[in-house]
Amino acid sequence: MDKLESERQEALDYLTDCYARSVLDLRQYEDRRDQVMAARTSREILTATTDITVSRRTSEPETVPAGGEGGEVCSVLCIMGDRTLAPDTLAEPVQSTCIMGDVKIDLRNTARAGTTDAFTINTLTIMGDTVIRVPADAVVHNDITAIMADVKDRDRKEEPRDAPGGGRTGPTIRLTGLALMADVKIKRV
Repeated sequence: MDKLESERQEALDYLTDCYARSVLDLRQYEDRRDQVMAARTSREILTATTDITVSRRTSEPETVPAGGEGGEVCSVLCIMGDRTLAPDTLAEPVQSTCIMGDVKIDLRNTARAGTTDAFTINTLTIMGDTVIRVPADAVVHNDITAIMADVKDRDRKEEPRDAPGGGRTGPTIRLTGLALMADVKIKRV
């Protein structure tokens, strides 16, 4: 990839993050994306992003303290691209939107801020793939609505009826949302 294409991809990632954080509305996002895609020079790419009032060099979603407990409010938006989210701590649910792209959410080393050891992931996946990596001992409750889609817990073991969570002792992860013509995979690592 040459320098101009690298700058173009960085600018597109930045605009996508700004849209996900509601810094840009949909029309602003689309207009600026079109400017970046049509740009023939680095200066033209820079022009599409310089007046946005957020730090330019971040590729991670902005984190905001939640309830004073030191966790992060996390969201990820992916439109025709690849995004990864691997937060250190969480105090609020994760919001993931994936449209014709690939999102990876890695909760293997994520600590839960607050008093419970539970996570909620609300995902909207349309014609894309969302992979959620969880600790091997996690208890996963899957409430995702699948329409012409697959939602798979690849390494799930049969749970004895008398043991809540099948005897697992790890964090509880609740999955909610919608998968439309998409794949959502839970991988235990």
